[in-house]
Amino acid sequence: MTQNPYATPSQPHQPFGSDPWLDTPADQRVSVLAVVSLVCGILCFIPVVGTIGVVLGIASLFLIAGSQRRLTGKGLAIAGIVLGMLGTVAWGGIVIGFSQMATIAGRDVVVPAAGAMTLIESGKSDELKKYFAPDVAARLTPE
Repeated sequence: MTQNPYATPSQPHQPFGSDPWLDTPADQRVSVLAVVSLVCGILCFIPVVGTIGVVLGIASLFLIAGSQRRLTGKGLAIAGIVLGMLGTVAWGGIVIGFSQMATIAGRDVVVPAAGAMTLIESGKSDELKKYFAPDVAARLTPE
């Protein structure tokens, strides 16, 4: 049996089928925070859950970095952060959109309707005509 001329003396003989680069220590485990971050990121369609996923993912990255290779799950934590950010941005857009819609509805619908109702109650039909299109206003009668 000949030895590998390219092997360095510090490399011990490995049994067939094992790869020293793929073998992990027995005490290495996946970070629970990274898994919970990913789950929260997946469930980001529920309000606030995406933000929780982002916070847990960032905390998990710090724990994984300080664990001296005992914790894994960096990819899970990053995926949880990304999905959580997407969900948070989407919910922010929804909230801003509804807020703008409520402002426009108040300005363009509620205020004119309240003014028209006041004029109807007071019986001022001539002033009421300004709230309607010209062809409709021409057909209004004081009755």
